[in-house]
Amino acid sequence: MSKGDRFKYESLQDRKNMAEYLRALADGFDSGHIVFTRKDAELIMSPLGLVEFVVEAKNREGRMKLNLKFGWREGTEEEPLTDDSLSIKG
Repeated sequence: MSKGDRFKYESLQDRKNMAEYLRALADGFDSGHIVFTRKDAELIMSPLGLVEFVVEAKNREGRMKLNLKFGWREGTEEEPLTDDSLSIKG
């Protein structure tokens, strides 16, 4: 689904495909250019400057959920929201 400047994709994936998507996101943040494509829909994003990063992980009765959220404003430099550090290990 793509409407204007919105892109949405939902599916079930195996761990290998998820790792590939996450590597592509990491490469996009590194290069400053992320392109999302599905059929005839495309959205290009340019993460520059500071990026707001939210991680939410849940384990409720054996049902696991991980939400990652990234946000930024184009063309602005912002101060970091916090100096708190996060550790993620595989």
